[in-house]
Amino acid sequence: YENMYYRDMVDFIRTFFGKALKSNSALKFALLTGCLRISKESIFTGLNNFSCFGVAENRFSDKFGFTESDIDKLLEITGFSEKKRLIEEWYDGYSFGKQQSMFCPWDVISYISSLYDDNESVPTTYWVNTSGNSIIRDFLNNTNFHIRDDFEKLLSGKCISVQINNDITYESLYVSKDNIWNILYSTGYLTKASNDLIKKYNLINTINQSFLVIPNREIRSIFITSANDWFSN
Repeated sequence: YENMYYRDMVDFIRTFFGKALKSNSALKFALLTGCLRISKESIFTGLNNFSCFGVAENRFSDKFGFTESDIDKLLEITGFSEKKRLIEEWYDGYSFGKQQSMFCPWDVISYISSLYDDNESVPTTYWVNTSGNSIIRDFLNNTNFHIRDDFEKLLSGKCISVQINNDITYESLYVSKDNIWNILYSTGYLTKASNDLIKKYNLINTINQSFLVIPNREIRSIFITSANDWFSN
């Protein structure tokens, strides 16, 4: 998409998946993972019996990350139970379906690994080194959107109301600011507000609309860094 090969790539993937997933007599079951639903691109033309489970679905919602019981077991095995509060502050806070208080596996494992080298090691932004954060900077630079108020709410720990759309494509990314918030939601920069936060601000969920929030201290630091770069420029 960034280098103007989007349509060519969609055509290629459509043919590839058709051969690999539809007319492959040796295949019994296949699992695809990713950040966005891609059915709208007609990549799966003619491919039947396809089920999609996103971050808002209840089924398999406990498989998108580490649960609190997973963390307790992991810290007990590794001997770092006293670090749980720090890990919660930095890497907890995700909501998938009805499953709340989910932890980012990559961050938790990376931090525990660093603790083996130095028991006094402090949490840091491990995820920022494995993902591109240009989408936030592009969003801030887009003068068609008035997002300052929403951005300030997020940075202060409050939530914003967003119309959820599961059929966003990369080509429609910058059509509306809601589309950008949706991408940030589906890729882990934002998550659904917890029940406690919704009750705290007396919020009411409506159909296809959700309240989104920055999940933890690590992601908040990414937003702050992006905002600082924006203001510097």
